[in-house]
Amino acid sequence: FPTGKPAIINFWATWCAPCEAEMPELQAFQAAHPDVQVIAVNVGEQPAVAADWLTARGLDLTVAFDPNADTFRLYAVRGLPTTFVVAPDGRIRHIAFGGVTQSALEAQLTDWID
Repeated sequence: FPTGKPAIINFWATWCAPCEAEMPELQAFQAAHPDVQVIAVNVGEQPAVAADWLTARGLDLTVAFDPNADTFRLYAVRGLPTTFVVAPDGRIRHIAFGGVTQSALEAQLTDWID
């Protein structure tokens, strides 16, 4: 992550209906707040499958591929979607279980975004 900047880490998969519903919200948040690093971590799928899924929906998010769920386990994620809000100091400030919205993310990052 860029030092001194907030970040959003979202764990998702193509088969997850709440994940699909929240993707446009993540896209809108990313567009509105380019100084916040948004990383969508695709879990347990082949990169080509996830990339094709995103392209088919016109989404242009920064994606990390986690086909073996190593990062998923490292973060002790229990279900999808799960979103981590990370403060500029690198500490996890909030964990959202289930879908997120642009406004909910903005509320969690109010101290660090305009």
